[in-house]
Amino acid sequence: GMVFVPSHDTIDPQTRTVGIIVAVDSPYRQTVPGVRPPLSKNMFVEVELSGRPRPGQLVVPRTALHGGQVYVVGADNRLQKRTVEVAFFQTNMAIVAAGLAAGERVVVSDPIPAIEGMLMAPVEDQAAAAALIAEASGEGAVK
Repeated sequence: GMVFVPSHDTIDPQTRTVGIIVAVDSPYRQTVPGVRPPLSKNMFVEVELSGRPRPGQLVVPRTALHGGQVYVVGADNRLQKRTVEVAFFQTNMAIVAAGLAAGERVVVSDPIPAIEGMLMAPVEDQAAAAALIAEASGEGAVK
């Protein structure tokens, strides 16, 4: 078993990351002389963290956000600006708490000029959708 303790001494304002202290039960149990050293204090190790799945979340690419707003293509193929509430960010995605409904068409590239009400010719970005689904389901690359 492991215990993770956020260490407030190690907050990096540049990267906006926080250091984690990992406490390991029986650090010598899996030692293999010359191959796998025992875990000792202040060692740097690679740790993979995974949380409980949170199904039913609305997820958009981080790049689809423009200062708290997303562009949506309405049923009439016209551009709408929509203010959304972001629950939290995770790597390349934003988890949306309010302002969007499942199945709405979110613009993931920058429409230039972005004029509300303008007629759009939307094309589904299947690669972006696949990457977002993979990342949201925990299969994407963790940076």
